[in-house]
Amino acid sequence: PYNVNDTGLNVGLADKIARMVVTVIPMDCLDEGKLEDRWYNMYWNYGQAIVRIARTVLDHDRLFGVMFSNFCCGPDSYLMTYFKEIMHERHKPFLIVQFDAHGADAGYVTRAEAALESFRAWRPVPRRAPPPAKASCTISREKIVFFPPLDPIGSSPSGAIHAFYA
Repeated sequence: PYNVNDTGLNVGLADKIARMVVTVIPMDCLDEGKLEDRWYNMYWNYGQAIVRIARTVLDHDRLFGVMFSNFCCGPDSYLMTYFKEIMHERHKPFLIVQFDAHGADAGYVTRAEAALESFRAWRPVPRRAPPPAKASCTISREKIVFFPPLDPIGSSPSGAIHAFYA
């Protein structure tokens, strides 16, 4: 709430987004649901609320997440990672705006406009099972190829280094 309600900090961005012909719904107006076990270590009350709301947003095709954050805020650094991880489950677009002393109104508005275009273009991705492996495929053990995790969202949740035989 301090990021959303402090117009000196956020340059009135929530109101500017609302004027872009979209309905802005504060997180306090959404059902939070239950905190998932994987977020047990989120000790901050608002952090718990944010990850619960992120799940609510993820599960509704017409809701999209916009997170206002502060640069160098310890809890926000965790929350941004958790928020991204939740939204990635359905490849759902989202916007994280990080306010700092170097931000400018035009840059924030431009990012919001770009996010709204992504929100309008997004279509739910149906969940499909991976195709079964062909019985004729063979794995050569002559070379080992390592695929290190480059991004915690795009790689495995454990962050482990993957090795494949080529």
